[in-house]
Amino acid sequence: MMQRIRVACLLYVSLLVLYTFMRTGFCLIHFQGQLHGADIVRVFYWGMRLDFTALFYINLLFYGYYFFLHNTLPVTIRTRVALVLFLLLNIPFIAINFIDLGYYSFNNHRSTVDLVFVMADSIHATGAFFKDYWYLFILFVIAIFLLTITARRLLKSTSNTVRLPWYRQYGAGLVTLLFFVLIARGTATRPIMPSTPLLYIDAGYQPLASNSSLTFLYSVFKRQTQLKIKNYFPAQTIDTIFTIKRQYTHAEPFQRKNVVIIMLESFCREYLDDGSIYRAKTPFLDSVIAHSTWCSNAYANGFTSNQGMVSLIGSMPPLLDEPYYQSIYNGNRIRGIGTVLKEQGYSTHFFYGANNDHFGFGKFCKMMGIDQQHTRNDFNDERYYDGNWGIFDHRFLPFAGNILQRVNTPFLAVLYNISSHPPFTVPADIGRITNVPGQKPSQQAVTYVDYSLRLFFDQIKSAAWYKNTVFVFCADHSLVGVGKKFVMHDGIRIPIFIYDPNDPVHRTITRMVQQIDLVPTILDRLAYSKPFLSFGHSIYDSTAPQYAVCKSQGLQLIDSTCLFRFDPVKDEPVCLYKIGDTALKNNLLNQKSCSPDQDRLLRYSKAVIQRYNNAVIQNQLYVK
Repeated sequence: MMQRIRVACLLYVSLLVLYTFMRTGFCLIHFQGQLHGADIVRVFYWGMRLDFTALFYINLLFYGYYFFLHNTLPVTIRTRVALVLFLLLNIPFIAINFIDLGYYSFNNHRSTVDLVFVMADSIHATGAFFKDYWYLFILFVIAIFLLTITARRLLKSTSNTVRLPWYRQYGAGLVTLLFFVLIARGTATRPIMPSTPLLYIDAGYQPLASNSSLTFLYSVFKRQTQLKIKNYFPAQTIDTIFTIKRQYTHAEPFQRKNVVIIMLESFCREYLDDGSIYRAKTPFLDSVIAHSTWCSNAYANGFTSNQGMVSLIGSMPPLLDEPYYQSIYNGNRIRGIGTVLKEQGYSTHFFYGANNDHFGFGKFCKMMGIDQQHTRNDFNDERYYDGNWGIFDHRFLPFAGNILQRVNTPFLAVLYNISSHPPFTVPADIGRITNVPGQKPSQQAVTYVDYSLRLFFDQIKSAAWYKNTVFVFCADHSLVGVGKKFVMHDGIRIPIFIYDPNDPVHRTITRMVQQIDLVPTILDRLAYSKPFLSFGHSIYDSTAPQYAVCKSQGLQLIDSTCLFRFDPVKDEPVCLYKIGDTALKNNLLNQKSCSPDQDRLLRYSKAVIQRYNNAVIQNQLYVK
C-alpha cells in the first residue's frame, strides 16, 4: 500500500507541475509584465492551492479505485485500467485549460459550463481556430504524451504488489484520502472555491490564480442548484429600489414605426473611437453616427454572444452560468418585445447568416415573440459560406434587406452580423475593397462589416417604409482581447446608437447606458404607454438609476465612480474599486471613507438579485 500511496502522490505532483506550466503560459500570454515581486509569489501559491483542489475533485474516482479496487483485478489488466481511468478523467480538463490560453482573450474570464454551449455551435470553426492557435494544439498533444508516459511508468511499478490484511490495505489509503481532502478543502470556515484568492490578491489577478478546471466544475455544480428565493427587503421596500415593471406615459398615441435592431458581433467601442490605436476605418458607420443619438457611456451586460442576446432582446441581465434559454427556467412565460409589438400589429423577424438556431438564438427569439427566422438555410447558396460561421455579411445583409422590402409593415427586425467574429474572415474578392494598410485582422473585419452595412442600407433606403423606421445599433459584446485586460469600464464598453432617417440630428446621451436599456428605450421611443418587462430603463428617462450590471464573480455593478461585486451565494460583498483603479489594485471594501458608496451599491445589488431570483423562480416575468 505504501508503494501505491507514493505513486498516487507522484501522479498528483505530475499534474501540479503540468497545471503550473499552463498557468505560466497563461501569465506570459495575458499578464506579461503585470506581475512583480510578492504578487508573483502570492498568485502562484494560490494558483497551486486551487490546482490541488481541482485535481482532487477530478481524480477522486481514480484514487477511490486505486486505493480500494486496484488489487482486486487480475495483474494483467491492473495497469491498463488505472491508466485509462486516470487519462479519461484528466485529459478533458487539461484541454479546457489549454483552450482558455487562447479563449480568455475574447471573454476575459475562465471558462464555465457556458463553454459547452459555445463549443457545440462552434465545432465547425475548429479549422480556423487551429490556424490561429496551432501552437496550443501542439503543446496540448506534447503535454498529454508526457503525462501518459509518466503515468504509465508510475502505475506499472505497482502492478504486482502483494495483498495485505484489509486494515493495512484500506486504512492507509483512507488516511491518505482524508489528508488530500484536508488540503483540497482548506481549513477555513468555507471551502476553497474559485473566488477564494480574492481574500489575498488583487482582483485583477484572480483569473491567473484560478484554473479553468475548477471554474468549470464550480459552474456545473452551481448549475445543478436552483436559484434561491431572496428576502433582503420586504415587498413594500424593494419596489422603491428596483422593479422590473416598466411603463412610460405618453400624451401622443402609439407610433407605428418599424424597428430594426442591428446587433454588431464582437464590436469594441475602440473600433469607433478617434485616437484609439484600435480605430478601424468605418466611413459608413461614421456617417450614420453623425446623424444619430449616440450613447457615449454605453456598456455590455455580458461577455459572450448568448449573454448579449438575452440582454439586448430580452432586457434581462445574464445572471445564470448557462444561457437563460437553456436553463431549467426556460419554460417561464415572458412577454418579450416581439410579443408586445405583435399586439400592436407588427410582423417580427430575425436575420442571422449562420445555421438555424445557432447558439440557441432561434429558441430565444421565439421566447421573445420574434416569429420569422431567416438564416443560412434560407439564403441557400453555399458559395458564400465563410467556412466558419455562416454566410459572408456582404451577401447576407443585402439578402435581409431584400426580404424586408416584402414583409408586412410595421415590423420588428433583428439583424445579427457574423464577420467581425474571430477568425475575422474577409472574402478575397472584397478584401481588395476593404483592405486598409496597417490594420490588424480584427480591424479589417470591422471595415468589411462597415462596407456590408452600407450595402444593406443601399438596398432599403428607397423603400417606402425607410423613413418611418428606427435603427438601433448595439454590439452583442465587446472583444476583450483588443487591448483590454481587466473587467473594468473599458473591458465592457460597446457602441450603442440610434438612427432615425426622419430625424437625422446628432445628439449625445452622456448618462450610463447598458444593453438591457434598449427594449425600454425602443418602446418609449414608440410612445408605448402600457406596462412591460424590463430590467433596464429608457435612455430618455433622466430619473433612472445609472448602473451597469453583469455577472463577474457574482453580481458586478458599475456606476460613474465605482466597481462593486456582490456574491449572492455567500450573501456578502466581494470587492470595491474606484473607477480610476483600472488594474483593480486597491480593494476599498469595508474602508470607512468608502462606506457611503459601499452601502449604496450593496443595497442596489441586493435589490437586483432579489428581484431577478424571485421573478425567475416564481415565474413572474410575464408583465402586462
